[in-house]
Amino acid sequence: MESAKFPSGRQRFCLTANPFKDEIESLDHRLETQLREQTRKQVWSTQMKKVIRGPTDLAK
Repeated sequence: MESAKFPSGRQRFCLTANPFKDEIESLDHRLETQLREQTRKQVWSTQMKKVIRGPTDLAK
């Protein structure tokens, strides 16, 4: 059984013995994917606002 240690030295919960390991990893992957998608949409939205407004707003 593996167990990682925190920098403080105390032991972290052991994932290898966790019956929910697959569910946790799946959820983690889903959350990461959602965050990436949300960030991409925000960046795209921001870029489009810059395009629509044009360079005149940048001088203000």
